Amino acid sequence: MNITGYDESRSRFVPLPSYTRDISIFAAVLVALVCVFGIAVNGFIMLVIAKTKKLHTVPNWLIFMMCATDVIQFSVVKPAQQVVTEVLHGWPFDYQSCSVFGFLAILFIALNLFNLCYMAINRYVLIVHQSAYQTIFSKKGTIALVVSSTAFVFIALLVPFTGLWGKYGYVEKTNACSMIVDSPNSSSFSLGVSVIGFVLPLLVMLYCYVRILIFVKLQQKKINGHNNGTKTTTMAVKKADVKLAKVMASIFLLYVACILPRMALNWIDPNNQYPMAHKIATAILLSYSLLNGIVFTLQNTQFKKSCLTFVGIDPSQVQLVEEPQSDHERQITTVSHT
Repeated sequence: MNITGYDESRSRFVPLPSYTRDISIFAAVLVALVCVFGIAVNGFIMLVIAKTKKLHTVPNWLIFMMCATDVIQFSVVKPAQQVVTEVLHGWPFDYQSCSVFGFLAILFIALNLFNLCYMAINRYVLIVHQSAYQTIFSKKGTIALVVSSTAFVFIALLVPFTGLWGKYGYVEKTNACSMIVDSPNSSSFSLGVSVIGFVLPLLVMLYCYVRILIFVKLQQKKINGHNNGTKTTTMAVKKADVKLAKVMASIFLLYVACILPRMALNWIDPNNQYPMAHKIATAILLSYSLLNGIVFTLQNTQFKKSCLTFVGIDPSQVQLVEEPQSDHERQITTVSHT
């Protein structure tokens, strides 16, 4: 079988000569480190959420789902799809298995983005359309949203296996199993995946956070013009929800920052003449799945306290930076997150 990148003498798929062994070793170490720390950080966050009853809210379960996706990616997909290819300087198994891991790699990238999208929509509905929140993000509503969108992504990415549109396999210029773009047919599939699995979620998230910002600004103007008890109580609820929205927005901005180097290199160096730069950019993108949990923990005071309690440290003995709130505001904040 004449397949690009296949070396019959070595019975394996091998990268282009420009992709040297030194680059493979560097990439293997980099990805392995990210995977180890990623499993530890995301696994710890999952344990804290699962074991702490007061964290059993819809936003936190969405975080739990994001961490679970990352743990599977770090423990199964990336070690096989990237570490193996780098350590062995090529793909030693058959073409079909490479296609499967190419599919999984794209699937988890899409699922990460959709997880961010769920969180943005959750904050948007809670802050801008409060009356609809309990309906849309009830237990059944949340499960229906996640399951239906995940099923759509999964089925859409299975299309190349039918042979009708698109193709997965070994990409010799990047030494990876991924989508192959070598014909108008595969190029159009790649474009479709990029629009549905990348551009569309980013636009949805951008819309949600811009609308939240506009809504909050308008509410602040109304409250500044009407100073009474009812308005102050309403703002206390909004303040708590907006604070969590800021945390979610920062995770979204982190993703944008991590993917920009990869996007820039794909545009500047489409032929992969600088493979070392591409591997660093790929590692930066992969590290997002490690950094998002750290950012969430550091910016969420309630979660930081739960983490300290989980490891046996009394939160009252540790100075945590948080905005001062009255007892009434704390009570409202707790209600607003259930």
